[in-house]
Amino acid sequence: MLRIGKFAANLGTTPKTIRYYEKIGLLKTPDRTDQGYRMYDADTVNRAKLVFGLRRLGLSIDEVLDLLTDEEEPSLRKRTMALLDSHIRELGVTISVLQGRFDDLSSRHSALLALPRNHPPDCICGALYVPCTCVRDANSTS
Repeated sequence: MLRIGKFAANLGTTPKTIRYYEKIGLLKTPDRTDQGYRMYDADTVNRAKLVFGLRRLGLSIDEVLDLLTDEEEPSLRKRTMALLDSHIRELGVTISVLQGRFDDLSSRHSALLALPRNHPPDCICGALYVPCTCVRDANSTS
């Protein structure tokens, strides 16, 4: 039996998080001593390890709640694999989008580096991919 401070420390979290997880139903409400201290048994410790392990995988609180409250078939393993598959697909799309943005910004940066020295110092036309009129404008005002 563990009190909340030791229980939280063993999980690498805070008592506040433990109390919140109890409030929302991720962890069961523990028994209390005559002095009112929460006391956590081995079953609650094991459940908490599972909850915190799932959270470390990047699952949201709602996803963890759904996984642990839906005890129908398929098994927890299959439901977890399906959820991770979904996250992997979403991350793949995000990575593709970010790679495209990275490539675009790198290309625009290279375009700025490639501007000839005779361009005015405030010219960024290369990065904007627009026809440059800065040199002509700079020459016409001279």
